[in-house]
Amino acid sequence: SSPGPSVSSGDPVIAHAEVLENLGGNPEVLKRILAKFRTRASSCIETLRRLHAEQEWLSFWREAHSLKGSSGYIAAWRLHKAAFTLQRVAEATNEGKPPEMPVEEAMAALEAEIGLVLAEIDKTMGEE
Repeated sequence: SSPGPSVSSGDPVIAHAEVLENLGGNPEVLKRILAKFRTRASSCIETLRRLHAEQEWLSFWREAHSLKGSSGYIAAWRLHKAAFTLQRVAEATNEGKPPEMPVEEAMAALEAEIGLVLAEIDKTMGEE
């Protein structure tokens, strides 16, 4: 399945206009959704690190899949793409197939994107 819109590193970290439109134009709802995402994303990274260390690939895949969905919901398409890549890498690893890149590389890309998304959320929330 496709990872959403075509994404490049020049794209915004969060497509604010798109997510705001999806939420009916309500900035208060946007702030609540972003705050929820921020909390969830922090625990997600810890869970992914633990599952990676334990080589629990099916659970790792599920966590990456969940992050892919929630990042798409807030129109964080670069993170969405990184989560989708990590999901495919976990799936291949779980099936004993060669992944498209090492898990560590896919994790590093995902963690970098999450850092950017969390910084953007903080900026949006006025917590610079």
